[in-house]
Amino acid sequence: MVLGGSAAVGIVLAAALSGAAGSSSAAQPPTVETVVATMSLKEKVGQLVMFLPNGPTLSSAERDLIDRHALGGVILFSKNSRDRAQLRALNDRIQKVARNATRYDIGALISVDQEGGVVKRFSDMPPWYSAPEMGARDVSVSYRQG
Repeated sequence: MVLGGSAAVGIVLAAALSGAAGSSSAAQPPTVETVVATMSLKEKVGQLVMFLPNGPTLSSAERDLIDRHALGGVILFSKNSRDRAQLRALNDRIQKVARNATRYDIGALISVDQEGGVVKRFSDMPPWYSAPEMGARDVSVSYRQG
């Protein structure tokens, strides 16, 4: 199934908005449809773009890139991680910059190329088995892998 531009932006925004910091006020946050309807084309495109930071921290050029283009996605590889504390700090920084880059406090969709087996960017995190290895085992193994 191929999604149209608005549907794809809506899916990315729904994922990003679901993690938005909650407010204690009774006001309801805007719906995904409302946000997408009021976004410029540049903002919509920015939400669909993923980029790869060059190292374990965001450089000033990378922060500027997120801010200038309201980029909505980041993919992380092993070069972006030294340990869990640093990785958490990087994720927190990405989210702060992404939220400040939009009018809607939209966080980034942070992804990892972590397939298990041969493609395992973070050795201390699941999945522990590759997809074929999980398929050869009881289905409960797959559920435990996440």
